[in-house]
Amino acid sequence: KVISSIFNSLNFLKTYAQFGVSVEVQKGDLNILDKWILIRLEQVTQKITESLDAYDLAGSSREFVDFFDDLSNWYVRRSRARFQHPDNDNDFKNAVSVLAKVVLDSAKLIAPFAPFTAEAVYQDLKTMGVTLEKESVHLEDWPQVGKQISAESLKVLEDMSEARKIASIALEERQRAGIKVKQPLAVFETTSKIGEEFLQTLYGEINVKNIKSGAAENK
Repeated sequence: KVISSIFNSLNFLKTYAQFGVSVEVQKGDLNILDKWILIRLEQVTQKITESLDAYDLAGSSREFVDFFDDLSNWYVRRSRARFQHPDNDNDFKNAVSVLAKVVLDSAKLIAPFAPFTAEAVYQDLKTMGVTLEKESVHLEDWPQVGKQISAESLKVLEDMSEARKIASIALEERQRAGIKVKQPLAVFETTSKIGEEFLQTLYGEINVKNIKSGAAENK
């Protein structure tokens, strides 16, 4: 599952990115999905590093499974329109750079566990024109992150987790009512009070025209 996820993400990137992809992310004006996946990358790098330092290989494996599920089943899926029909050139370039960086660092992280897969991903990135100075992923430095994730970043993780829960509830309600996802709904109400930028990730996922957050709970 992990191997297929990283190759799926790489192939998605290859489909839409032009030659000469940059992994240098301009962090000034990022979409909330970009911010979120970069924070998840920082978090998983931190946890895998700690697990390896403690010789906990099983713990590292679990982190990979969760992270690649987030990458393929939320970031890539919810960013698909940004690659296929971008609103502006800057957002498209940001999305490409973020995904390229995530794929590259993922290859570095899985290198001790799946050396041939990591190398295949690394060499594929080279064919896309990504500037990589080392001949092999196994000569690259281990990704470095801070020892502690900021409270602001943790809040982003918390709110995106809440957004995904809302999506699950909405899709369950659709199924219960026998309304297919392809049929758009006028409005969806939720008691959650997450910010608008997180709600924006839900419109396409649950196919609704309007979301009212902070709605009073039915008694």
